[in-house]
Amino acid sequence: MGSRTKSWLFGGAVILCLCAAAFGVTVPIRFNTVSVTAIAELFATIFVVTLFMERAQEVILTTMRARGSEQLELAIRKFKRVIQRQKKIAPEKVIEECFYDQLEGARIEKMDYRAFTRVLALRLGLLFGLMISIAGVRSIGVLVDEAVLSQLSALQLRMFNVVDVLLTGGVIAGGSDGIHKMTELYRSYMETNVKRNKSKNRELDVVGD
Repeated sequence: MGSRTKSWLFGGAVILCLCAAAFGVTVPIRFNTVSVTAIAELFATIFVVTLFMERAQEVILTTMRARGSEQLELAIRKFKRVIQRQKKIAPEKVIEECFYDQLEGARIEKMDYRAFTRVLALRLGLLFGLMISIAGVRSIGVLVDEAVLSQLSALQLRMFNVVDVLLTGGVIAGGSDGIHKMTELYRSYMETNVKRNKSKNRELDVVGD
């Protein structure tokens, strides 16, 4: 698929979303009042689920890819030993270029193998994340009252569930480290907000006096 085709698909998706809003297919959703406790519980739940997912993902990838990685590592060591042996046997002789080419080829193959393993890990994580979210672990849905969701049209409710599954699955696929960073960012934001409110209250007290 060419870059121009991808651009057309992306542009068509954006236009479709804008048309849905323009023709009133959906309406704004009113969220519940977000408390620190609710957000902390949500992050903690997703964090624990993600930890379980990462361990299962690690077992699967180790079973599938560890042997190939070890074989490539052995090949690299083999070519290194050949070069070192040649240097010891005839230090004054220039080592043939083919030995270095073989070593470089093995290193490139190992880099490609690791790159594909990382891509596979991301895809597997996204698949697990989507499956977990479909099973019922959601992030946005828990912040909206069920009475509000029941008032939505069938189409908008389906769209809401799809978006919730995609976002939650993506967050889980990002790993526990990403969720930890989100938690720290939210905590920093709340602390800054509390300090700002205290500063405003002091200024109001001074003006009132």
